[in-house]
Amino acid sequence: MDIKLSLRRNNNASEIVASVPNGDDARNIGEAICSFLRLSGHEVELNCCDEDGEDCPSLALKCLRVKHDLTQGEFAAKLGVQQNVISDMERGARAISVKMAKKIEDVFGAPYHKFL
Repeated sequence: MDIKLSLRRNNNASEIVASVPNGDDARNIGEAICSFLRLSGHEVELNCCDEDGEDCPSLALKCLRVKHDLTQGEFAAKLGVQQNVISDMERGARAISVKMAKKIEDVFGAPYHKFL
């Protein structure tokens, strides 16, 4: 699985791409790197793709939440679900249904297919 970090600071942009054998490791490593870089004042975007080029819906969901600077509870309230549902979906413990993906699109304007 590949993780891809896009960095921006003062109109300068760069990318980091790393291959990690396990999807959970990729997500954890990517999130740790993003947290560190955000603390350093960078704007960071994280994408996670498997070898087939398909996005990781759970990571796309978390990135959307972080982009909107929302806690899991705040994000859940906007979608009309409980916080534990968001937590489960972000960890990949619960699949994101088409209905939920379309609700995410309606509320946040992100294409629903990113979450499937």
